[in-house]
Amino acid sequence: MSYNGRAVMAEVAARNGWSVSVPEHGVHGPGGETLVTFERFGAQVIIIWTAENTAKYIAKNYGNEDQVIAHGPLGLVKAREWIEEPV
Repeated sequence: MSYNGRAVMAEVAARNGWSVSVPEHGVHGPGGETLVTFERFGAQVIIIWTAENTAKYIAKNYGNEDQVIAHGPLGLVKAREWIEEPV
């Protein structure tokens, strides 16, 4: 059985009161990427997943003044921290 980061993040988000949404048509990129949005109390975390379920892009509050981008291999760790922050 292989690790599925996307499924793990969805489970963590659900446990912490975040809604999880994928646009109706998935916003697929040329390589099979899928945009997934996590939302809770006005905060938003966006993750673009590759077809292999690895994160390609991670942002918190995209487009806002308090936007934060998580880079590199520890990006999912940072995203999980955001999602697990107490309200």
